[in-house]
Amino acid sequence: MWAMANFPRSRGLFIWLGIFIWGDGIVLGLFLTVGGVVLWWKNDSIVTGLFFSTYASIRVFIEILYNLNAQFSTTPRPWERDILMFAASWHIQPVELYVMAQIAYSAMFVSMSLVLMFYLKKYFSR
Repeated sequence: MWAMANFPRSRGLFIWLGIFIWGDGIVLGLFLTVGGVVLWWKNDSIVTGLFFSTYASIRVFIEILYNLNAQFSTTPRPWERDILMFAASWHIQPVELYVMAQIAYSAMFVSMSLVLMFYLKKYFSR
């Protein structure tokens, strides 16, 4: 069985930052960097809130769909070895970990959607 001591610390840091595979770090990192620079230049807090709450809502919704798919899939994916290590160290089945992730991401989606609605209301009431 895997223990958390066997989990590489460097990869663990990236997972908590939302970087699950290389594409998250490179493609989305570049997108957020360019978006952040443009928003900094624009200097409008409402537009900045709209941008990041829209991004977070879409990203979290995609993670919900991914975990729903992974819950019922038997296809092993190379980047899911971290999931197997987490599940083994917590003494649960990987499917249960996907369900827990779905619940957490669903809560985040509702929160980000509420924040998005708040900024949309502020944007249209200017």
